[in-house]
Amino acid sequence: MATPEQPAQKNAPIIRSLLLTMVVASLAVYGGLRSCQQDDPNAISEIPTIRSSAEYNQILDRVERLTAAGLERSSREESLSKADRLAMQQAEPLIKGLIAYDYQRFTHYLMLAKLYFANEKYLEALWACNQLFERAPAHGTPEVIAAVAETRYVASRSYYFERQYLEAAAEGKEAVKRMPQSAEYMWAEAAARVQLEQIEEAKLLLGTALFLEPNHVKSRSLLDFLEKPSKVKNP
Repeated sequence: MATPEQPAQKNAPIIRSLLLTMVVASLAVYGGLRSCQQDDPNAISEIPTIRSSAEYNQILDRVERLTAAGLERSSREESLSKADRLAMQQAEPLIKGLIAYDYQRFTHYLMLAKLYFANEKYLEALWACNQLFERAPAHGTPEVIAAVAETRYVASRSYYFERQYLEAAAEGKEAVKRMPQSAEYMWAEAAARVQLEQIEEAKLLLGTALFLEPNHVKSRSLLDFLEKPSKVKNP
């Protein structure tokens, strides 16, 4: 298997060049090459060409630093600050460079999906999720299973905000199937089932989530909401 340190193919530079072209073209359909409305003159707008494992690691480290604060807020489903959005704009082409360099590492698409989701680009997030699903092995290590489960969760929430609640519930269920101890994934499925008026199923999921994680705020809030006499469908 190819790694950033030891690419398997003798013609890897040519393949990477061709793949970069394919990545650029496919991402452009989803706004991948749209210029950020550059509030920051130093924002990155081009996909970098990575030539070595050292460059790969440097860019990966930069992506993690740029996205840490924004993804933390996104995990709480809070609005991003202006600084968060600018950092995400800088990170996006860097992640595409990582994809072009190491095209066998499917988890790069999870990074891209989470970035799109944080920026409320839900269709783009779903595209990135599907790229991971196409590349991830059917069976794998616990790390692979966890990555696929998290991607199913991102897909569930993206479908939710696109008001496609059947798909949101299905993806949430897939996430739970892979990580049955995750209160967060159960909450995601429950939120979609509320919109489908499957209230009892949602309550069962939320009760299980709170059994696993008694202090899970989202599950507690939604369950309390459902148990009120009058409800508005907006978990």
